[in-house]
Amino acid sequence: MKISGMVLGLAIVIFLGAASPPVHAQNSSDKDRETAAKLVYGMMSDMRYSYRAHQLDDALSSRIFDAYIEALDPERLRFDPVDRQALEKYRNKLDDSIRRGALEPIYEIANARANPDGEQQSRDEIFELFLNAYARVSDGDGSYKSPFVKEAAKPRESRMLISARMVDAGGERVGVISVPHLYSTSQQPVGAEVANAIAQFNQDGVRALVLDLRGNGGGPLREVMELAELLLGRGPVMQIREVGGRISVERAKAARQWNGRLGMLVDGGTAAGAEMLAAALQDRGRGIVLGERTFGRGTIQNPVSLDFASAAQRRYGVLSLTIAEVFRLNGQPLDGVGVTPDTVLALGTVRKTRNSHIAVSKAIAAVDGFEQAPQSSDAVKQPVKSRYTSGSQAGTDPFITEAALIVQGLTGSESDVPAPD
Repeated sequence: MKISGMVLGLAIVIFLGAASPPVHAQNSSDKDRETAAKLVYGMMSDMRYSYRAHQLDDALSSRIFDAYIEALDPERLRFDPVDRQALEKYRNKLDDSIRRGALEPIYEIANARANPDGEQQSRDEIFELFLNAYARVSDGDGSYKSPFVKEAAKPRESRMLISARMVDAGGERVGVISVPHLYSTSQQPVGAEVANAIAQFNQDGVRALVLDLRGNGGGPLREVMELAELLLGRGPVMQIREVGGRISVERAKAARQWNGRLGMLVDGGTAAGAEMLAAALQDRGRGIVLGERTFGRGTIQNPVSLDFASAAQRRYGVLSLTIAEVFRLNGQPLDGVGVTPDTVLALGTVRKTRNSHIAVSKAIAAVDGFEQAPQSSDAVKQPVKSRYTSGSQAGTDPFITEAALIVQGLTGSESDVPAPD
């Protein structure tokens, strides 16, 4: 399995097949939806395909029912208490509906009360909503996309580029690189942009650097590894346990380009690949992590076209399911846990809650040389509260100032500490 081509925490749908684009009808048939439901069930419940395969039984049916009702009526304006009580008869029957492809109950639930906005939902839209509820409940990070449901039009948006600047910290210049995402822009890959900024800081004689990862939701593994090489250098970065239990170690292979003092600023929106980078910084003892505990998404998803038997026609949709989990070098899980900073800054961000029904994995064996809990000799040993608050300095980012002061004051860069191979 080629892990390097996958995406951490976020699936990107790619259709592979004939050179000409696949074709499909405007609407699917009941038979197509029945087949799609059975295909999704087959993959979600099979440990050969799904890292989080679950038996589809009454207990799971009950959770799917709750998630489906929530998806249909998120504002609780559609179904009144009497409606909800009447729909309870379906709670423990949805597992049978999925297995047999007998989908009338899901349409009956959706049509029990008209949509408050007056729009009539098609069977394809209802089906996609239902299978998404199933995928999220069973997998945690799974999703389903029907080829017959058009996505709502969204305003065109361009991904923010990274920004690099210098700030004054106690009379010393500290470099700051803000990385809002890990996806390549039309200009160049994120790794190349960060490399250019580091080269300029080195040329200017900057000795301390803050990498701002707040709100960074992750991206492709290749970008994570490029940043790891630039900042951490050769050595292990993370462990990956795949479907079937095989464990591999992802290693950075190039010498690092930044040898100065280093800190990473994170918050509750820092997720997936971004928090994996922060965890590697701690585990490698290369610097410190500042801010708030990260989101805690440590999984890898893979999009699978359900039209594998007929690539020329889209009929059954695309299922994204979890195929692997990332662990720290010391064997501790990231998923559902996140990264606890060495120095706590009261950023005041709202940390989203992960799916509570997905159990946190047990630790696996540590990579040789990383058996102990992560410790940075430059880290503040006991987490402390920042003296700044979100409104303390109008027109400025007080947390960048705080992070820069802390990183500038580190006793050394630890640049001479080799990473175990």
